[in-house]
Order: sequence, then C-alpha cells, then structure tokens
Amino acid sequence: MSPGGRPFGVTIGFDAAQVLVGINGEIDGANAPEVGGLLDAIIAAGHTIVVLDLAELDLMNGSGLRVIADRSDRLRQAGGALSIRSPSSAVRRILDVTGVGRSLEIEPSTSLHCLVKRSHCAGHGPALDVAAASRRAKPAHP
Repeated sequence: MSPGGRPFGVTIGFDAAQVLVGINGEIDGANAPEVGGLLDAIIAAGHTIVVLDLAELDLMNGSGLRVIADRSDRLRQAGGALSIRSPSSAVRRILDVTGVGRSLEIEPSTSLHCLVKRSHCAGHGPALDVAAASRRAKPAHP
C-alpha cells in the first residue's frame, strides 16, 4: 500500500481508438513487472494508442519509469504512442527531472477527480478543495 493509503491496482478501458490504463497506488520494483506485462499484452494485441491515467498514482520509482519509457519506445516504433494523463505534481516532477516526460505526451487533468481530491493538479494550479470548503461552510453547533 502506498503512503497515500491506496493499494496498488489497475483498471483498463477500451474504445475504438485507444486503451486507457488507470494505475492506483505506486509503481515500484515489486509491481513494475506486472505493469510492464500488462502493457506488453496490450501492445501484442495490436493496440498502438495507450493512455496511462496516473491521477491515483502516489509514487513511482526508477522501475516504473523504465517500464513507461520502454513501452513508449515500442509503441512509437509501431507507429503508435503512449501518453500520460493526470499525473500528480510529484509524478510529473519525476517525469520531467529524468527526461522521460520529454518523449511522452502529458495530458493535464480536467477531471472532477482533480477538482475534488487534489489541492494542486499538474498543470492546473490550485484546485477546489471541496472537503475544506464544506468544513468552513458548516455552522458550529453549540
């Protein structure tokens, strides 16, 4: 389980043009092979446009970066692309500092998740903190 409290998990959605892979928790040496194997299976099935939704990803180490960079290269060689959607500011910083982000399309979040769960989403500055606003709006009971 990641420090943010989310267990590792993956969700997959398909449409005519792309595969959307959502990843929760963290990608590290323990589960990077699973993520890599899943992406390999998607590529082997002929899908060439893959979007990784990282809105729920708390942490990623070098193992995760390697998986993303390697699969991005494979997809590019096959005429496709790997893009990243909704990375947290911490994950975005890792992508930028290591240079991995330069070879990927990084889509900022415009989702409700960004507005509700994050005080800052990558590329969007301060977001609405609904829970904090709700606490301030409630009258005190004597």
